[in-house]
Amino acid sequence: MRPKSATSQRSLGRVYAARFVLMARVAWTTYDGADIEHVVAMMLCRENPSAQVIRPASGDGGIDIKVPTETPGPFDVYQVKKFATNLTDGQKTQIKKSLARLKKTVDSEEHFSVRNWYLTMPLDPTPGNVTWFDEMTAGYDWNSEWRGFNFVDGLAGTYPELVDYYLLNGSERMRAATDALAAAFGIPQNNKEEVAIVTPASVFDRLQAVQALLDTDPHFAYDIHLDKSRRASLVTSEGLVASVQMGYADPSKPCLTVNVYARFAEAVNERPIPLNFDIKVEPGTKLDEDLKMFQKYGTPFTAPQGAVSGSIGLPGGLGGDFEAGALYVFDPSGDPYDIRLQVRDATYELLAEVPVQMQPVTVGLDKSGVRAHGRDHAEVFEMELLTDLEAKTSNIEFRSLNASGKPPAAILPALKVLAAIHAPNQIVLARPYGPVTHPGVPLIRTDPLWPDLHLDKLVKTVEDLLLIQEQTSVKLLIPEELTLTESNSISNSARLLRGEVVRIKPARTPHISSEQLTFGGTTATTVVFSVPFAPMVSGQQIDLGQVWYVCTDVTLDPSSLRDDDLGQPCAQAVPSETSTMWVQRDQPADLEEIQKRVDLFSAPVDDEV
Repeated sequence: MRPKSATSQRSLGRVYAARFVLMARVAWTTYDGADIEHVVAMMLCRENPSAQVIRPASGDGGIDIKVPTETPGPFDVYQVKKFATNLTDGQKTQIKKSLARLKKTVDSEEHFSVRNWYLTMPLDPTPGNVTWFDEMTAGYDWNSEWRGFNFVDGLAGTYPELVDYYLLNGSERMRAATDALAAAFGIPQNNKEEVAIVTPASVFDRLQAVQALLDTDPHFAYDIHLDKSRRASLVTSEGLVASVQMGYADPSKPCLTVNVYARFAEAVNERPIPLNFDIKVEPGTKLDEDLKMFQKYGTPFTAPQGAVSGSIGLPGGLGGDFEAGALYVFDPSGDPYDIRLQVRDATYELLAEVPVQMQPVTVGLDKSGVRAHGRDHAEVFEMELLTDLEAKTSNIEFRSLNASGKPPAAILPALKVLAAIHAPNQIVLARPYGPVTHPGVPLIRTDPLWPDLHLDKLVKTVEDLLLIQEQTSVKLLIPEELTLTESNSISNSARLLRGEVVRIKPARTPHISSEQLTFGGTTATTVVFSVPFAPMVSGQQIDLGQVWYVCTDVTLDPSSLRDDDLGQPCAQAVPSETSTMWVQRDQPADLEEIQKRVDLFSAPVDDEV
């Protein structure tokens, strides 16, 4: 079923009467058509801060403005037209062609779809226009609406500063600002006997008035902070374009910080901020290398304090020349995207894979290189892929992050990938879902990543830790420092849980009561005794039940004979040179089972539990 078009005036506009007092009603028919389209586009951007303007010079595909919706994927599209009087046949043809180009764009772009299409202009439809509009929009997969005079005039009432800026040359805004400024600084002296003639309380309302004056810029908003202390670093937040500090170098004066915010995403395109600067750099230094990477790949860098001088044209009269400054170049903002990082063997069999969240790519100033970077979701590692477009080569680098304090299940996929990154395996970068058939990139290095980390053994330890987690409700996390002793303890505990037998070095036993199983004679015997199975894991003692120790060819030490807490006699068993000792999860059934186990032992003794 086709979505219903909406051309009735019940939803075509909004009126904000409270704002109309600032200026007369807009006479749309008296202005140039290009100016009308421009101001309507900017008002829509203020109404939808994440909107993107597609300018005709770039081949807009029938789109003037597209706005992301709450659901990822579809967009609302505004087709802004300058028509302010009754439509001619030629103007109807232009609108119809714009809609057809939009359909062509939707059909050709995989990740672009439309939820609503709004024909937007300062003209309400006649009954004949309604019929024509409904016939024209029939058959499209999206909802179509005509947003006319009432809608556009409502926007003008909401954002009069934009109308003033684009259509009235700022005269109304300047007149209102002058009057308000005079009122704001007219501070009366209510009490001449008071030493502090101007107190914070007396100027509070006036400072608010000054702040309101700064809120008339149609593209940028300003926050002002006056501090006695100096901020060690400037904050970053959404929409922040620049921060300017005045009086920072003079500690005897307060420091004034002005933060400049873009009111909507298109503001910096509508009013670009020119920046010219020189960086003082010595050849062969880290800064020299960082600048080369920025030039080729757009890699972020920092030029330290004192290395930068130049000029910047910030809005609000805040720009100008500067010297002995610092420069911080960050990664661009934008939506991240997911990929699958796979490692496959030489026969293309999948060895390991992990999802990686990638950040927007950067391109060098000379357009000769591209940089892509991201982190796995558990933040075990970060990767950076540099592609040299001239040499047609790619280099991928991995940097380890911190795996401690995270659940074993969360970090295991990333560790498996890292452990498999070596020749003759190959790396494949794939989409998040679906089949993978394209060839991988063969790895050249034969040695593993970060040999000091022993990634293969670390993977095995995390797998063992995951097995232990399945047996306990205590939340286990990767320890801050994983020692070899703790790793061996985790490994042996997991082996016991799997039903394996762990052989250990024979040692004097604890006191064994007569109630415990004893096989053999009085001088040479085999003893079997149980102890709590409670290994220390991630700094916590985990109760896993009990395990059984078996030691053959032992002699009871008469000097150790004593009564236990229940009054039963007990003694320690001392191993001989021919003794064999091991640990198992289940109690042995008889001496025959024990002898079979002894006969099987031929491997070297395992690490001590």
